[in-house]
Amino acid sequence: YLFFVFARKSVIQLDLANTKKALIVPAFETLRYRLSFPKSKAELLSMLDMGTLFTFRYHVWTKGHAPTNFAKWRTATTPYRVEWEADFEPYVVVRKDCPEYDRRFVGFGWNKVAHIMELDAQ
Repeated sequence: YLFFVFARKSVIQLDLANTKKALIVPAFETLRYRLSFPKSKAELLSMLDMGTLFTFRYHVWTKGHAPTNFAKWRTATTPYRVEWEADFEPYVVVRKDCPEYDRRFVGFGWNKVAHIMELDAQ
């Protein structure tokens, strides 16, 4: 629910319906089997600080989400600009007429990177 409230507000702020922008969704993961989902950004930050959550794939592939700039995200109260970099594979919200993710990509192997490169090129 927290994401959807933030995403809706950001979609309106960025005028995603009328521009070729993408909203990058900061991604996180846990190494625990069970976890209570954070109910606020403050709670999420606390879980990051305690080591209960990590930025997504931090231990395996930091390049994949590094351009999100999690240090900046920690204090951000409004959307900020993120530039595409090689190997960047964020989760994004885009308008309906953007190129769709090619569902023939399965498994591991630059699938999201290829899609994000296409979006950036357009």
